[in-house]
Amino acid sequence: MKIAVWHNVPSGGSKRALYYHLKGLKERGHTIEIWTTPQADSEYLDFSSLGPIHVVPLPPPQQVVPFKDRFGYFVFRQDSYMRQMQIHSALCAEQMQAGGFDVLFANSCMVYAAPYIGRFIKIPSLLYLAEPSRHLYEANPILPWMAPDAMHSWTSLSYWRMLINDFWRERRFRVLVREERTNLLAFRKVLVNSLFSVETCLRVYGKSTEVGYLGVDTSIFKHLNLPRQKFVICTGSFQARKDPAFIIESLQQVKASKRPALVWVANYTDAAFEAQMRALAKQSGVELILRKMVSDEELVSLLNQASAFVYAAQLEPFGLAPLEASACGLPVVAVAEGGIRETVVHQQNGLLVSRSTRQMGRAIERLLDDEPLWQQLSTQALELIENQWSMRHCIDRIETALYDTAMLVKQPTVE
Repeated sequence: MKIAVWHNVPSGGSKRALYYHLKGLKERGHTIEIWTTPQADSEYLDFSSLGPIHVVPLPPPQQVVPFKDRFGYFVFRQDSYMRQMQIHSALCAEQMQAGGFDVLFANSCMVYAAPYIGRFIKIPSLLYLAEPSRHLYEANPILPWMAPDAMHSWTSLSYWRMLINDFWRERRFRVLVREERTNLLAFRKVLVNSLFSVETCLRVYGKSTEVGYLGVDTSIFKHLNLPRQKFVICTGSFQARKDPAFIIESLQQVKASKRPALVWVANYTDAAFEAQMRALAKQSGVELILRKMVSDEELVSLLNQASAFVYAAQLEPFGLAPLEASACGLPVVAVAEGGIRETVVHQQNGLLVSRSTRQMGRAIERLLDDEPLWQQLSTQALELIENQWSMRHCIDRIETALYDTAMLVKQPTVE
């Protein structure tokens, strides 16, 4: 097939997943050509080896919503960045259609989740959606729709200022929800990364989606039989949603004489949050070692030296990182939430716990103390990757979905 690709993803799990998909498809003889935005990450992983890349102009989103856009929200109009994204998407679609492609393989947009490109493309289109815009639908830490706290008397200026700001903010969220759902419904087929994400999309969009599980590149992530060291590891963005505070407080539950260091390999971190976590680690007696943007070789080496992979991301839709640890023979201790319940099987490639620092701490200590259990989980983790989560299985799933999409006759959407 001749496959057109669109994405607007940052560095991290979503881009790694896309890279795996495209690399596997290219190796099977498909032709790949990529369209993206200037804001998408261009340094993490080399996409240029996969096919031509077209960076189509798109102004960066404004940090502060202009007054004219705030006014427009009152009548549910799109803001200026949405209109710029539509111009960008229409231009991409025009170029793709001129290229004689069989199918569009679209991926998530870091701004809108479901991208606008589906509205403009005429060829069959498949969207691989990492997750909906969670800030619109989930408490973080409170729901965005919650009414503001009671303030001054309604006769005060501050009350009316609060009311107007709350009104345009609420209308903006409603516009974003409308646009995201409309974008998603424009695609012929939508794949997500887990059964948990299928349920999430049904709740959020009222639309059924299909699972296209990701896989691990075992030519990179592999068991090296290195001596294990006294540290546990986590990978991913160093931010509140990944809950490093919970892991630090869980490690505090481990006896000081046995307590391992925490190595966190991050593709993103915020300076203020990092300072806060370092202070918490010091207070808790936990050694926190933060490594940023390491190479694949260094990451694999760390995964082969660690004593456990620890994971507590909140409602993670899939969680590729624990599978990469499993491919290195490293047992996982994780909170049983979201898609993690599909990638970590209790007593097979790791231990699952509830969101309790005491339970997490005990599970880590148990794994460190029980060598036969550690070896059993390590061996089973490698078998699980080979039998279920290899890249061959992953590319089989995405290739089949693309063939199905190319042959699918679009049915009218029922609102």
